[in-house]
Amino acid sequence: MMHATKGMCAFCWDKIRDELTPGTGCKVDRGITDKECALFVSLKETTTNALRGCIGTFGEKPCSDQLNTYAIQCAFHDDRFYPVSKNEIGSLTVSVTLLSNFTPIDHCLDWIVGKHGVLIEFQDPGTQKRLSAVFLPSVMTEKCWDQQETISQLMRKAGYEGLLRDVALTDISAITFQGSTAELSYKDYIADWQKSPSRL
Repeated sequence: MMHATKGMCAFCWDKIRDELTPGTGCKVDRGITDKECALFVSLKETTTNALRGCIGTFGEKPCSDQLNTYAIQCAFHDDRFYPVSKNEIGSLTVSVTLLSNFTPIDHCLDWIVGKHGVLIEFQDPGTQKRLSAVFLPSVMTEKCWDQQETISQLMRKAGYEGLLRDVALTDISAITFQGSTAELSYKDYIADWQKSPSRL
């Protein structure tokens, strides 16, 4: 199992910084592995922990390629948020979560808060559309949600607008997974980058 590192977070900041102001991103080798992995990149406000962007993939590709893609996607192309600006970058923290141990489960409530992330899929009984949504392992802990509340929130995140009771829990398919997470604030990134970029 691969583990997320602050070096991966610094790599993301390199890409975001260079996108905002070309030529300013640090070009040092962060020692990012080319092993294939699935991952998510997230941005949050450092003081409030409010989400500012989160995009990733369950598909496995070389880690450096994934970080390069999803650092930019998270910062500038998460359509739930406006693109990150130069004025706010100093107030943000980036996190990288590497995903592993994907396991289909028999019942959508059969998982452990604080250990598992959850991906659900179900059919909207009104529109007949298939809907899906995912939460990383950290979300349930931060929100203090139990399994039942998590599934309800996932259904809303997926775009379901009907009555929750109209979808039987047994009709919701779910996959659990685990994650290794590292984070780095922009302020710490700048401080460490100015001192010794390779230390990350």
